[in-house]
Amino acid sequence: MKYALFLGCTVAVRSLNYEVSARNIAKKLGIELVDLSEFACCGYPLTQVDRITNFAMAARNLALAEKAGLDIMTLCPSCSSNLTKINIQLCNDLKTLSDVNKLLKDERLEYKGTIKVRHFTEVLYITVGPEKIKELVSRSLAPFKIAPHYSCHYMKPSIIHEHFEDPAHPVGMEKLIEATGATPVNYENKLQCCGAALLAVEEETPTAMTREKLDHMKAAGADAMIVDCPFCAVMYDEYQKSIGSEAAVEYNIPVLFISQMLGLAFGMDPNKELLINKNNVKMKKLLKKWG
Repeated sequence: MKYALFLGCTVAVRSLNYEVSARNIAKKLGIELVDLSEFACCGYPLTQVDRITNFAMAARNLALAEKAGLDIMTLCPSCSSNLTKINIQLCNDLKTLSDVNKLLKDERLEYKGTIKVRHFTEVLYITVGPEKIKELVSRSLAPFKIAPHYSCHYMKPSIIHEHFEDPAHPVGMEKLIEATGATPVNYENKLQCCGAALLAVEEETPTAMTREKLDHMKAAGADAMIVDCPFCAVMYDEYQKSIGSEAAVEYNIPVLFISQMLGLAFGMDPNKELLINKNNVKMKKLLKKWG
């Protein structure tokens, strides 16, 4: 398996622990990741502002991967969703494809629509599969109860993601948790948004949304939670302490990227290979419980 790795804007700036652990997990699973230095923003921030610029920015990245003969693997669900959506729309709207390719001509690029875009978790669940992952587990996470958090853009809208998950009843993250030996935790409002999309407007609503989910995870007895989105990590990991202080609640729910969870099960060094020491909610008690 070989993919062009699309980091996006946020991962490289705020989620180095996600990037490093994902790269190390990919090596373990035999996934070759190729860095294309010319990759830039996916265009998602301009979705509601400037349609043709959004399309051109996405198409430029798609064209670069196509030129390299590689499908794209993303770490950010928003990037995955935007690139996938525009990939499909360009393949079905020849007029817009022609207009976009005129803009790309200055860079000697042309997009024809021959590649696919996949999110990291989709690759783990669909392409690699839980059984293969289970074979590589050298240290079971059996003592842990882990709550999955499904990011909004990871599987929605399902039509552009070829229905690889049922958006009303997803199971991929649970299957990956089970593959490590851990127990997936079901909790109230599991599919509710983290609220990060509202941060640019105000903080009260998104932090209230995050607090509600943290309350439900705590009530369900979760030892930790997993995410696969840098924006979700901001809400649950970076904001957890301040949300808890305001609500007079000590959540102490470590927030692991899905790559960090798998890395622990694969016996990787928590700090050197997974950068768990970069996580805001510290895992000292959890690792002590693990032995």
